[in-house]
Amino acid sequence: MLSMLERVHAIVLRLVKYNDKTRIADVLTREHGRMSFAVPDGAGKSKKSNARVVWRPLAVLEFEADLKSKGTLPRPRDVRVSYNYSDIPYNPLKTMVAMFVDELLCGAVWGELSDTLLFDFVLTSLKWLDEKEGRYANFHIAFSIRLLDFIGIEPNMEAFNENYFDLQASEYTDRQPLHQHFLSGEEASAVARFMKIGYLNMHRFHLNRHQRKRVLEVVNDYYMLHVPDFRRLKSIDVLTDALT
Repeated sequence: MLSMLERVHAIVLRLVKYNDKTRIADVLTREHGRMSFAVPDGAGKSKKSNARVVWRPLAVLEFEADLKSKGTLPRPRDVRVSYNYSDIPYNPLKTMVAMFVDELLCGAVWGELSDTLLFDFVLTSLKWLDEKEGRYANFHIAFSIRLLDFIGIEPNMEAFNENYFDLQASEYTDRQPLHQHFLSGEEASAVARFMKIGYLNMHRFHLNRHQRKRVLEVVNDYYMLHVPDFRRLKSIDVLTDALT
């Protein structure tokens, strides 16, 4: 039976060593959501020796694969880099921001369903960061908050008040929740303000190191409450120390 090759547009999320010759690439595809592929390790001296350069976290690729193959993971063919980063790999700060984005995506995005809006958002965001020359210290905050809309867990802002924001129920409330997952006072009010953050206005959010870390901790807690098996992001501490 002839294989049916399909063209795939993908953003690499992470790679796991399978054996001496193969790694498992976990990717976000435009056509089918999150998927896994078997790719060459590229450690030896061969025509595939550049595999580790091509298959790296957040690499933007195009390739062909038989997605209907049974029993084994599909193997990409005719792999091409569809976007070459010009600054992220060479800029230490942007590299750390990209590590945060990658870790967030690995924990928050699941499911083999086509979601072109999500894919396009991630790709556009990465290109924006790569091309931005300055004032991107709040990029990771804007990205993590904007991502909420695309994975369907954005909070309800209709009942805004300055009393409490229930992180678990994802809404404002006049009464203190009976659990510990809530914000009060100024922090509760700030939720509505930060829900308006985007790449074009993020430079207007003047935050010091402590404030930036607190925002990320709250966002992380929110993801943990609403995404199954989501864990605390290890890159928060590293990134907070780097971006003053």
